[in-house]
Amino acid sequence: MFENLNLGSLMKDAEDMKKEMEKIEVTGESGAGAITVTMTAKHYVKNISISDDIISEDKVVLEELICGAINDAVKRIEDATKDKFMGMSSAFSSMIPPESNDKKE
Repeated sequence: MFENLNLGSLMKDAEDMKKEMEKIEVTGESGAGAITVTMTAKHYVKNISISDDIISEDKVVLEELICGAINDAVKRIEDATKDKFMGMSSAFSSMIPPESNDKKE
């Protein structure tokens, strides 16, 4: 079944995929954009922006909005990586020849 599988090509594709994943950055938001969080696919927070209009809010409100923006960013990362992995899995499956139904039992 795996005779025609090119392991070198498969490894290169996996490395390319890893490099692509490292480039992914998303921005999550909450409070209608009053708070934004920029995060990488490795869940590294690169930036948090808080609108001047919301700074005067109660501390608890700010904390909840920050959590909401982080959670939004995490969901966007999950969606982006899922899309990338779906493309990758279809590329891998195209490299594996289908099993023949002509086998005699």
